[in-house]
Amino acid sequence: PLGIAFDLGHDHIYRFWGDTYQLGPSSLVTLPGSILDAIAFPDFSVIGSLASIKYIVMFALVGTIESTLTVLAVDAMDPERRPSDLNRDLFAVGVGNLLAASIGGLPMISEVVRSKANIDAGARAKWSNFFHGALLLGAVSAAPTLLHHIPLAALAAMLVYTGTRLASPREFGHAWKIGPDQVLLFTTTLVVTLATDLLVGVAAGLLLKL
Repeated sequence: PLGIAFDLGHDHIYRFWGDTYQLGPSSLVTLPGSILDAIAFPDFSVIGSLASIKYIVMFALVGTIESTLTVLAVDAMDPERRPSDLNRDLFAVGVGNLLAASIGGLPMISEVVRSKANIDAGARAKWSNFFHGALLLGAVSAAPTLLHHIPLAALAAMLVYTGTRLASPREFGHAWKIGPDQVLLFTTTLVVTLATDLLVGVAAGLLLKL
């Protein structure tokens, strides 16, 4: 693995154009020693706080809308043009988030980048998504030490490659053909997402559309 080849298990100091950079274990994928170590039951004593309510509303509304938009986008990329059942998708996301949150997991949303990678790999059946997740779970469970040797930069490169294909210059031309307002919506959502995060970017696009 690249982490071993570049000895990223130890800290290294580099100087470039007058700036100092440090590479080491923090530049590698970090995983718990076992799946059980990752379980952390949430503290429900602050569930009524303003911060808690804010994130509940944000993930319930904006996360739901983002997931729905992603499903529609993936349907458009499906070579066989099969429509998804949006109600079942939202129900599954909701149940999944309840289960994940109950053991300290992060909220889930439909992911367009990984879905695009799945389609590019030749996925055709709905079971491909299940096996995609099952293989990831199996790798994290069975080989956390091996995965720890993967540099974060390698994962970032994969995301940049797939993301560039999703937001290529052709997409701006396609949006312009639909209407100049669509270019403004597309650009605003893109810039705000890059500057903040996905949920805020989707919220900004929705507000501008309204």
